[in-house]
Amino acid sequence: MNKKIKKYCSITPQFPKEGFIPFLRVTTEESIVAYLPLYLLCTSLADIQTSVEKIADEITEAPLTLEETALFLPVVFGGLVPLKRAYWENESVLYSNESRMRLFLSALSNFPMYNVLITPWKLKRSVHEFAAAIPLYKSADQKNVEKFMLHSDFPVDEKAKYAALYSFGEPFTINWTTGERLPDKLHLTVNDRH
Repeated sequence: MNKKIKKYCSITPQFPKEGFIPFLRVTTEESIVAYLPLYLLCTSLADIQTSVEKIADEITEAPLTLEETALFLPVVFGGLVPLKRAYWENESVLYSNESRMRLFLSALSNFPMYNVLITPWKLKRSVHEFAAAIPLYKSADQKNVEKFMLHSDFPVDEKAKYAALYSFGEPFTINWTTGERLPDKLHLTVNDRH
C-alpha cells in the first residue's frame, strides 16, 4: 500500500504586497442588514467580481439585495508569521461567520489600531489564494496568533510555511461592478439606509 505522507510547512507562499478586503452591503428595502467581509484577499477588480458573484448566487432569499457599492479596506504586507505542524494536530473550535463578521466590523471602525492575519488558503495551479482570517490589535503578540491557529477551524493550507500580518489602510467605497471609486464612504450604521 502506497500511503501519501503529508508535507507540513513545506511551501513558502508568495504573499502580495497589498490587497483589499471588500465588505459587501446586504440590504432590504428598509435597511442595511449586514456588511459581509469577503474571505479571499483580493488584489484586482477581477478577483473582487469573482468573489462577489459567488456570494450573489448564495443571496437569493427575497427581500435581500446585494448592493453594487461596497466598502474596501486596503491592506499592506507587514511581515511573515511562521506556521507549525502543531496547528493542524489539535482539535479546533468553530470560528463562525458571525464571529468573524463582528470582529472585522469592530476592526473597521478603528482600523488604525489593527492588523489582519492573512493565511494561505488553497493552492490553485501552484499559486496560493489568501484568506483574511482575523483582525488583531497591533499590540497583540505572537501568542495571540498561535492561540488562533491552534484552536480555530479556519482553513489554512497545511503545506504553507507562513501566514502574514498586514496593516489596514483608509477604507473607501467602490462600485464593484464598474470599478468606479465613489466620493463618500459608507457608514457602518446597520439599519440606517444611506
